[in-house]
Amino acid sequence: WQKPRTIVQWQDAWGDWHTVEGWQGELDRVEIGADGEVVGQKIWWVAPANFDTGPFRWLVQLGAEGKLLATSAAFYLPSSNGAVVQVEASLEAP
Repeated sequence: WQKPRTIVQWQDAWGDWHTVEGWQGELDRVEIGADGEVVGQKIWWVAPANFDTGPFRWLVQLGAEGKLLATSAAFYLPSSNGAVVQVEASLEAP
């Protein structure tokens, strides 16, 4: 799990997914619990003009062009300053 890459995509009216420029990168933090569970965290900041928009989804892949490890369920961006949207995705072993 050294270099998983995260990508945020948005869905258009026809159901096609598009990568959001600027919302791609490595995880900010990775923790391993006593039970061996690995939890990664990535924080993206949202401009007020984008509040409460969507749907979006979060992809996790191994490296820039690597194997897809996880795809989250669709979600919407927060609706106000300071609001947090937590999105979970279970990773498959590479």
